[in-house]
Amino acid sequence: MKFIQKLSTLFIYCFQHPVKTISKISLKNIRILINAVKYEDQETILENFASLIGDEKNKVSHKTNVSQPTENKTPAEPMIKMPSFKRKEETEVEKKNSFYSLWDDSYIEKHVDYLSNFEDPQQNGKKYVAIIADLNLPQCKKYRVLQKIEILKRKGIMCDFSHWLDVPRSINLMQNASSVIFYRIPFSKLTSSYLDEASRLNLTIGYDIDDPIFDQKIYKSNTNLDFLDRNEKNQLLNNAKHYASLIRQCHFLTTSTPFMKEVLSKYTKAKIYLWRNLMDAQSINAAHIANQLIEKNLDIDNFVIGYMSGSRAHEADFNIASEAIEFVMGKYKYVEFHITGYAELANKLKKKYPKRIKHIPFTDYYQYMEGFINYDVNIIPLVQNQFNECKSAIRFLESSLLDVPSIVSYIGDFKHIIKNKETGIFVYKNSTSEWISALEWSINNKLALGEIGTSSKIATLKEYSSLSYTQDSINQEIFDIEI
Repeated sequence: MKFIQKLSTLFIYCFQHPVKTISKISLKNIRILINAVKYEDQETILENFASLIGDEKNKVSHKTNVSQPTENKTPAEPMIKMPSFKRKEETEVEKKNSFYSLWDDSYIEKHVDYLSNFEDPQQNGKKYVAIIADLNLPQCKKYRVLQKIEILKRKGIMCDFSHWLDVPRSINLMQNASSVIFYRIPFSKLTSSYLDEASRLNLTIGYDIDDPIFDQKIYKSNTNLDFLDRNEKNQLLNNAKHYASLIRQCHFLTTSTPFMKEVLSKYTKAKIYLWRNLMDAQSINAAHIANQLIEKNLDIDNFVIGYMSGSRAHEADFNIASEAIEFVMGKYKYVEFHITGYAELANKLKKKYPKRIKHIPFTDYYQYMEGFINYDVNIIPLVQNQFNECKSAIRFLESSLLDVPSIVSYIGDFKHIIKNKETGIFVYKNSTSEWISALEWSINNKLALGEIGTSSKIATLKEYSSLSYTQDSINQEIFDIEI
């Protein structure tokens, strides 16, 4: 049955039970009803709506003709048997959408009665934030989940987190929460149930995202995806709509860069707040340990260009600067190139300059930070497209903690954070000649380069750390209004 037809049937039922409907309907469970009309069959919709308003007759026999008004014989029940809990069979929409049904909600369905024993957590007047997240990518877990936990706790706000597929933990966290933030998770049968439970508990629902994985057009512009397996690439692109669907159902959003705010505004009318990726306690500690354990190479007859890559999805980015690196290594025989992480395209340079190329595979975060120590300059080449326009300045901030200056493509949040020739060096048009010019200036001006590195560290610790940040990095309204 089409959406309009199901909605009309529900309206008729509401008009036949005006008092019960008005007494039970709130702004938050209207969203649930609309969601149910989209994905449920007519009978399931009427049965669950009858449960909401306490219409026992229609609750038991939801095939009753809606034109016949029924009498309420039992007290109204709390809205705990949500549409996703009472699913008799998958609708045609769900059958076409295998992703939606991939994660089942059987745990919630079995524990509905247990969950109904919890009272509204907001009644105690304390803030408690539950973060339910995709924790599979280590860098995402660090910067968008654990860093939030640190900042919230520094503000005296109770909080905890859970992997979104750990259903018991996720549900239990929500019972004690005043708000819930979903991070980087798609709309599915399971997350639909999370939304239902959050609405039952009257929680403020937020969504956090730091990549445009919800926008297929922008995501497709990421040329780094061309280096992934074809099936993996297609799956990532096809899943974009599921992230967008969940984004649209949340009360507020947080994101990492100004351009990400702009992109998200096309998908939702909810308030969007900037919450930048910062240098947290772990990053600062890792930099301190690296400085204590490793002696920096001060040889004036040696110059090291460094490149950090935390994932396989940076190969096209590296290619932007590869010709320039090859050129300066050919011209300056004392220049070395060090790579930490993933960089398959560097194999050509390894073969040409085997004794001057050092490749350290990505291990843990502390060893990753140690890799910066002996860089004279850190390079961050990025393809200039809309996907990279969403990028935060993490790699610049990390190298800055170790007094290492960076040469960066003029894109993303780097544009807002770096001051050219003061805290970093920009390559504005990404041409090979520009990259050569920036590298040669760095090689021939090692003293001035070191001053840039020192300035970048001062700026990072003052404005872009979890210990010290400005309103421009994390909007204070998040804590005053939403959380």
